[in-house]
Amino acid sequence: MSGLIRAGVAVLVCGAQGASAAWGLRFDVSKNGGATWEAAVDALPGEVVHFRFGAYFDETTLVKTASGTGPVQTLSRFTGQNQVAGLIADDAIQNLVVRTTNHHVSVVSVSGGLIGTTAATSFASNLYVRGLPLTPTYYNAIYTGEIRIGQDSSLRTLTLSNKQFGSGAIAGLTFFNGGYLPKQEIASPLDHPNHIDMVASVRVIPSPGALPVAIGATFAMRRRRS
Repeated sequence: MSGLIRAGVAVLVCGAQGASAAWGLRFDVSKNGGATWEAAVDALPGEVVHFRFGAYFDETTLVKTASGTGPVQTLSRFTGQNQVAGLIADDAIQNLVVRTTNHHVSVVSVSGGLIGTTAATSFASNLYVRGLPLTPTYYNAIYTGEIRIGQDSSLRTLTLSNKQFGSGAIAGLTFFNGGYLPKQEIASPLDHPNHIDMVASVRVIPSPGALPVAIGATFAMRRRRS
């Protein structure tokens, strides 16, 4: 539900900028193995949180090609690098799986809290035509993965977001406006200001047994400061 609300908010924000189209990248997180997706979840030390990363556009997004201007019909390619900010040494990104039909292996490479690389060869691409459920945007996952929360019981927040959009002269997202044509013409959407990346977060909370200790330590620190 929160994922739908978040997408709706993106459309409203775009409307405030003077156009109704919305497109961009989106992170979601799940505590039930991907049965449902949300913008934010709470997790205990030792738990595993699933996440997905994908691209979306709404039915009013336009692209301009040599044949003219038309509505987006397919997503062609993502290029860029993502990040999970706030990881500590005991946390880990694991089990990354690419969900697109064509990709470079580096799109799911992991270095610390970074996913993918900034090189032009780090890309994932897929062609999907209109007909995906509009709820309220067309969406397709680029990759999925997991965050294994470490045993550290400190209160902290992990933030999943896009770090670099595109690479050099290569657009972060490219779209077709003509579907499966013999001559596939690629272009970025016309409404660049309406590109919104949707961020997800995981709040790590102390386990029930560690909570009184954390509260006691905080109270003691306050007493010393006073």
